[in-house]
Amino acid sequence: MAAEILQAILTENPIEHDPRHDIESFIYVLAYSVTRKAVLESRSLDERMRKKFHSFFYSTFGRMKLDDIWTSRRGQGPLTVHLRFPSLVTVPMAELLNDLDAWLTQSRLPLEWNPKALTHTYVLSVLDKAIRKMAP
Repeated sequence: MAAEILQAILTENPIEHDPRHDIESFIYVLAYSVTRKAVLESRSLDERMRKKFHSFFYSTFGRMKLDDIWTSRRGQGPLTVHLRFPSLVTVPMAELLNDLDAWLTQSRLPLEWNPKALTHTYVLSVLDKAIRKMAP
């Protein structure tokens, strides 16, 4: 769920649902999928790192309270698996997560700073770029 939607629910301040909220939610689902796959790959880590990684996974995606989920979204935790555990994520996927993280971060800037809108076109372009790099 998009951070702005979570915040609106928490503050009981209704906002209009916008396509960018769906795009942001998709990005978090993608990040979850990448991180969940990395959980399976984590068998290659030593015991200490595996515990650290599983703790990261839980703290990022295992939250049940809206407050905790909102805090995780605001901190960009879901998009940082490749920074904390680079051996578990391919280079094209790490670049994709970096691109999406940067776009999400700047899209949340105040309007007077003229942030770039989070669009389907942009997300599709970075997905296409990552897929091309993964192709044999």
